[in-house]
Amino acid sequence: MPATRLAGTWTHWDEGGAGQNTLFLHCALAQGAAWRPLRAALPHRHHIAPDLPGHGQSGPWDDAQEPTDQALAMAAALLDQRPGPVDVIGHSLGAVIALRLALARPDRLRTLVLIEPVFFAAARVHAPAVFAAFAADTEAESAAFARGDWPRAARLFYDRWSGPDAWQNLSLMQRARMIAQIPLIPRTEPALVQDIHAILPRLAEVACPCLVLAGDRSPPIIPAIQQALVAHLPDGMAQVIEGAGHMLPLTHPGAVAAAIERLPPGAQAPASSGSIR
Repeated sequence: MPATRLAGTWTHWDEGGAGQNTLFLHCALAQGAAWRPLRAALPHRHHIAPDLPGHGQSGPWDDAQEPTDQALAMAAALLDQRPGPVDVIGHSLGAVIALRLALARPDRLRTLVLIEPVFFAAARVHAPAVFAAFAADTEAESAAFARGDWPRAARLFYDRWSGPDAWQNLSLMQRARMIAQIPLIPRTEPALVQDIHAILPRLAEVACPCLVLAGDRSPPIIPAIQQALVAHLPDGMAQVIEGAGHMLPLTHPGAVAAAIERLPPGAQAPASSGSIR
């Protein structure tokens, strides 16, 4: 389990296995170890699974940076250390970072897999009624965030994305960790909801095949995002995993792995300038 400073952030990651280089980017409030069930279902790969900033054993978020910028810089540094085209798999917040990585390093990605991407801006623009319903449904969470009621915000957030009453099944230590991390969630709103990095206008620049996965038991905002992304990606494909919710990499690793292995690699794109936007 290597650890070093990358792009200004102390970075811890898990790495091992042999085969196609694959970078895994986890969801918010998780860590790289969350990928173990899916990695076990994808045995013929060399995996690189970092703890994103503010998660696991990596360094904290930098208050001077926008959170997805810091995470993107970490992911790009890990990608740049590996030879050849790399498959990138992201879940939830990690999927949005993976999408930004595909735009920042188009010459380095062989395939891109976005699992339940929480890129709410796609629904806000392309499915406004669904986005409005989601905003109304999450008013209690938004109010808890606004008044700094982090325990309530953490419970509501976790139950929404992990399933009803999931919070009560966590240990006290797990709850404490998530309460400490939950202030990061509203900090991601400018990137995820307002699209301050202008991802939507650049979707046509994604040069590799992209699979967007969703569970059929996920909140309605997720299929709306999935449909909007696939409609605008040049080589985008959608698949729904039956019986799965938002945490499908943990709950349905076999089905997710099978979908990933069916994704055909594309031709490597011409070299880019390597700038991060």
